[in-house]
Amino acid sequence: MSKPGLAVLSAVALALVLALRGAGLNIVATYFVAVFIIMCVYLFWWIWITNRHLRVLDEECDPPKFIAKCKWLKKHLKSAAFQKHFNANIAAGLMTMGRHGEALDMILNELNGGGKISKPLEAVYRCNAFICYMTLDEFDKAEFEYENHIRELREKTASPRLMYSVDEAVHLFQYLRNKTPETTKLYLEHLDYVGKVYSKKNGKRGKLEVIFRKGETLLDINDYEAAAKKFKTVAENGNLLWIAEKSKQRLNEINAREANRALQ
Repeated sequence: MSKPGLAVLSAVALALVLALRGAGLNIVATYFVAVFIIMCVYLFWWIWITNRHLRVLDEECDPPKFIAKCKWLKKHLKSAAFQKHFNANIAAGLMTMGRHGEALDMILNELNGGGKISKPLEAVYRCNAFICYMTLDEFDKAEFEYENHIRELREKTASPRLMYSVDEAVHLFQYLRNKTPETTKLYLEHLDYVGKVYSKKNGKRGKLEVIFRKGETLLDINDYEAAAKKFKTVAENGNLLWIAEKSKQRLNEINAREANRALQ
């Protein structure tokens, strides 16, 4: 924690000790009560700051700002657990900027670095590595990750947020490795279901990712008009997300195709 943060906690601890001693508690009880209250305050502060920073990515769709905030926190919160948590967030931020190669390097460095990683954080790394492999068209590695880690994650993950991410990654993987008219139809139906069921739970970024994936899938069946509508929504609302830039590229490609057809 930063020096100002330690100073604030020290002042709070001193004030608590004086207040509890003034209330007549003995020194041992005062110590344990003060420690408990400080830990609760610290926990609530951590939850608040984490949610506030995630909002930058999930609602403002501003990965560079999100990464900058994570690096600032990483600089001031020095514990190994916090460092690994922020590294995971930075890698996720890089992914939303389309820098999947850099993100994957960070993830593999954490997974293979030999340091201790909590089970929930390892699950996040595994899921994100799986997504990176697919995005980078490294399907042999994605297949290996799926068979050796993702299957088990899908069965054992307790976190609803992570379970959603794993489940969506698996659906995408199953579709990409076996594109047929039937699987395309099923995947579009799945995306429609996700868009309806998780519309309130997903942040703005999550909703746009579903819309973008619909656009990409509609392109696979040559439904250019419907795909263009999806890409237009993402391009106009995605701010600095890579899918916003990719959507603009897709729109230019569709417009160029239509222009060529008009000249024929």
